Amino acid sequence: MRARRCSWLALLLAATTVQAQTYSGSTTSAATRGPAIVSGGAVGTAQPSWVPSMLGAWMLNEASGARVNAQGTTSRNLSPVGSVANDTVNKVEGPASAAMASGGMALQTTDSAVVTPAAPFAMSIWVRPSAPLSGYVLQSANFPNGFRLGFSSNTITYQPFTGASTAAPAASTADVWTHIAVVQTTATACTLYVNGIIATTNASGCAYTSQSTNPFSIGSWSSDTNVAGQFDEAVVATQAWAGTTVCRICSCGVRGELCTCNGAAFVTVGRNATSCGSCTLPSNCSVATPP
Repeated sequence: MRARRCSWLALLLAATTVQAQTYSGSTTSAATRGPAIVSGGAVGTAQPSWVPSMLGAWMLNEASGARVNAQGTTSRNLSPVGSVANDTVNKVEGPASAAMASGGMALQTTDSAVVTPAAPFAMSIWVRPSAPLSGYVLQSANFPNGFRLGFSSNTITYQPFTGASTAAPAASTADVWTHIAVVQTTATACTLYVNGIIATTNASGCAYTSQSTNPFSIGSWSSDTNVAGQFDEAVVATQAWAGTTVCRICSCGVRGELCTCNGAAFVTVGRNATSCGSCTLPSNCSVATPP
């Protein structure tokens, strides 16, 4: 009888250990990690989080008020303009997303590092617009300087203002989560990604000059340029991301929780395949910083 009890205890401890290794760095259950996640990742261990290497990372799941910069620099916490709520139903990662209605709402910081990024820089965000529209998702703008990333005539567009150059747009869809990323490689070159795939590359006509007057914002404080809908997991980095880096953030989240590793390789479960299944993941999923 004692031997049988010991055997059951050993099996219980082994199962608990595997479950603990599947995801690290979060207490969020697999069931709440977003409708696009096919599986919780039953094999392997979670990837390293890329949050510490970011200039700013906002999970956007707070119930109200300021949204905390998970990277740790508190001056980059985002303060709400208008009544920015949270949405526990429509989300991609974590327990909730930030929800904005029409009428001019935004989350913003005046921290100079994100207000005036110098090339190279990169940023990304998940957005679920409630209707086809024109408006801004990420911006640090004071015409003729700065940039805006958002929607123009129901297409996704990145616009650095200098020279009024605009990266060629990609299609957007109302009430559907879309991952948008932009990489400003040099002062005149940029690449726009949609769901981890290159939508357009502008090698010389993407002129960018930073501005220092207006804050960095998610959303717009102007009612006529406000995007109504949900926003989730926004990040900014001071590097030119490779396409495989954008794919890992799209597929796995900046914290790496939505994918698992088997050694240094990705396993086939846990990836956000619904939106990001066509992009190419990096060959080594155990790296601690973006390659």
